[in-house]
Amino acid sequence: MRLQVIRAVYVICCAPQAKLHLCIANTAKKMSGQVLTSNRLLRNMGTGIPDGPVTSVHVEIHPLKGRKKTTLSDKEAGKVKQLPSTREQIFNAAERLFAQHGFQKVTVRDISAEAGVNLASMNYHFGAKNDLANEIFRKRSTELNRDRMQMLQEAMARHDGKPSVREVLAALYAPPLQWLQADDWRRTAIQVILRARTEGTKEMRDALRKHVSHLERFASALKAACPQLAEETIYWRLHFCLGLVHNNRVAEFERLNLLSKGLTRDFDADSLLKEMLDFSVAGFMA
Repeated sequence: MRLQVIRAVYVICCAPQAKLHLCIANTAKKMSGQVLTSNRLLRNMGTGIPDGPVTSVHVEIHPLKGRKKTTLSDKEAGKVKQLPSTREQIFNAAERLFAQHGFQKVTVRDISAEAGVNLASMNYHFGAKNDLANEIFRKRSTELNRDRMQMLQEAMARHDGKPSVREVLAALYAPPLQWLQADDWRRTAIQVILRARTEGTKEMRDALRKHVSHLERFASALKAACPQLAEETIYWRLHFCLGLVHNNRVAEFERLNLLSKGLTRDFDADSLLKEMLDFSVAGFMA
């Protein structure tokens, strides 16, 4: 069998910091007499490859001589925006749609269209729609409770492990209110979490019913802040305080604005937090 190696030289940019000569020998499967399409393509480009089968591969990469290497400075590199992966595109698109329309009304085709991907990509990365919804809920709930725990730990550190009722409840209320007022993914995420209470999947409802480890930390802090109260009373009052958080959905604010004839339309996270704390601390200490 005849062995034939043909090289064609091109200049390409292979990395941000260097331009390289790429010496390409046309590739062929190791099958005698087979000429690949790539061989024909190189001939059409005027590379001087003669007719006949090409049966070997040879590739060399060399730095381009006479050219100064170009590198991105640290400042420039920091400005380069990294594009989201396909998985992130699907996750973010689904989260937006679930927040706007709910879990039941959104279809997998809606999500794939919003993300700009095909259905096969959705299947590969997440499986069924409910699997995707559950992952969004788990991730965002974990992040929200992490913010709450951090605020509670900071309050305990400031007061030798015994923060006031107001500071404990602030750590419970403030993170979801801040997320609700944010101009980024957090506003969308908190809407998804709030929707999960009324229309979530079975896994979401089970998690909301059974996963109470983060709430145990708040109950312990409230017991330390109110030693005069019976434990049963503390648990009931914590339960009522949680109702304030769960009722803070956009639809509920719209109803309140209608009821108040616009008096409550203008609010921010800080003013809403103050109203919630004034009300709940008075009730907790009654």
